[in-house]
Order: sequence, then structure tokens, then C-alpha cells
Amino acid sequence: MLDFNPKKCLCAVTDCGKCLTLGCTDDDCTNHHIITKWRYRKRALESLLNEAEKLRGDNKNGKQPTSLRMDIKSYEEEIEKLDKVMGVKIYLH
Repeated sequence: MLDFNPKKCLCAVTDCGKCLTLGCTDDDCTNHHIITKWRYRKRALESLLNEAEKLRGDNKNGKQPTSLRMDIKSYEEEIEKLDKVMGVKIYLH
């Protein structure tokens, strides 16, 4: 589990509620790598969800392409795994 400090935020996610004590930007650092991966996946998921919402609005039957649903599911699962590693509970929806 990672150590967190509410005074120094590196994760830049408003709903995380916790912040890393490390001011690390070293890509070889395990903690930095986990946080960076989590941030990327979280932003990618938000982008996919926005795209899905847009497609639902454009599509008369309201269905999403299968590949998009699979991508969303895989990102949600990966974010959940990273949350457990970080010791942070993030609500996806």
C-alpha cells in the first residue's frame, strides 16, 4: 500500500481524496509508475465513456459498438486492480 498525504496531491483526480507523499517524477519508481498508469487509465476511461455517450446520442437504437463496451470494461477492471494496489477506493460511476 502507498503512503498518502493530503497536503501534496500528485494524482490530479478530484475524487481521489488522498495524495502521495512522494514528489517523485522518476519513471523507474514503482509508486510513480503505478500512479501514472492509474491516472492514464482513469482519463482514458472517462474519454471512452464520453465517446459512448456521444455514440448513444447519434445512434437511433442507443447501442454501443461491442469493441467500445469491451474497452470500457477492461479499463474499469484495470482501474479497480490499480485502486487495490494503491489502497484507494475510487467510484467509477
